[in-house]
Amino acid sequence: MTGTLKECLMEAWGKLSQEEQSKITFHDFTQKWLNTVLEKGLPDIKKGYSEASVKNEQDRDEFAENAFTSWCNSYQDLSCLVEYCTDVGERCLASETLTPVEYVLRRGHARACMLAKETLLLLKNAYPDGAMSRWRTLYEISTTMAFVSKHGEECAIKYLDHLEIDTYKAMIARNSCADELGYDPVPQEVLDEQEALRNELIEKYDRPFGNDYGWAAGFIASKQKPSIKSIAEEAGFGHWFIHYKTSSQSVHSSHMSFLSPNATGDMGREILLAGQSEKELFNPAQLLAITFTQLTCKVLSSRVDFAYSLDLLALNSLMDSTVKSLHNELVTRRN
Repeated sequence: MTGTLKECLMEAWGKLSQEEQSKITFHDFTQKWLNTVLEKGLPDIKKGYSEASVKNEQDRDEFAENAFTSWCNSYQDLSCLVEYCTDVGERCLASETLTPVEYVLRRGHARACMLAKETLLLLKNAYPDGAMSRWRTLYEISTTMAFVSKHGEECAIKYLDHLEIDTYKAMIARNSCADELGYDPVPQEVLDEQEALRNELIEKYDRPFGNDYGWAAGFIASKQKPSIKSIAEEAGFGHWFIHYKTSSQSVHSSHMSFLSPNATGDMGREILLAGQSEKELFNPAQLLAITFTQLTCKVLSSRVDFAYSLDLLALNSLMDSTVKSLHNELVTRRN
C-alpha cells in the first residue's frame, strides 16, 4: 500500500462497483476499511515496537550504567545523606501527639523523603531535567515548612485549614470537565457543604484566605496574595529562587524548555534531546543535598533534645562534604 491514507482510502472506494457503493455509506465504508487495515497491520507494528522497546531499554540501562560509573562515589555520598535525612526525620517526629507545627513538619518531611528518593533514581538513570523538576517540588515544600515553622502555631493551623479551600477548588474543577471525561460529578449537596465550609473559613480569616497560598496572608507585609516567591523570601530561601525558576524549564512548555538547557548545559538549538544525558547531573544533585538537609534540620530544630543537636552537626557536615565531592567531580569532568 502506497500513497497517503486518504489516497489509499479513495483507491479502495473507487474499486467498488456502483451497486456496492449504493449499499454502504462512505462513512461506514471508511470505518470498515480502517478497521481492516488496522487488523492486518497492528500485529506487525506491535511485534516491531516490542522488539525495539526491549533493545532500547537495554541501551538505556547501559547508558545509565556508564554515566553512573563516572560519579558513583559522589552519588554514594549523596545517597548516604538522603538516607540519614530520611531516618532521623522520621524518628524525630514519631510521637502520636504533635502540635500543629510538628504535624505540618512531619507531613512535609514525609513528602520530601519521597521526592528525594525519586530524584536519586532520576539522577542515577541520567535524567537531569526530571531530577530538576522533582527538586523544584522539594524546594516548594522546604520553603513552605520553613515559613510555617517561623510563624508558629497560628500559621500552621491556617495552613491545615486551607485544605478546605483547595478541596472546594478541586471539586469545581472536576465538575467543569466531568461530562467530557466521563467522570461522575461531585453531587451538588456535597459541593454545597464544601462551599459553606469554605465560606466559613474565609469569613474567619478574611478574604485573602480564599486565594492560592491564602494561608500565608497576614504573615507577609503588604502581601494580600502571597506567592511561592514571597514565601521563600520571607522564609530566608529567596536566594535559591533563581534555581527554582531555572527548574521551571523542566516542567513547562516554553520554547526555552524545548531546548533542554538543564540537561544539555547550553541553549544549542541543533540539539534534540529525547532521552538521557550525562551532562548537568551535578546541579540537581547538589541542590537535593542542600535542600533536603535544610528541611530535615528544620524538623530537628523543632525538638528540644541534645541527641538531635548532634544530628544537626552531623547532617551539616555530611552535606558540606557531599556538596564538595559533587563539585570536585564536576571540576574533574570539565578538565
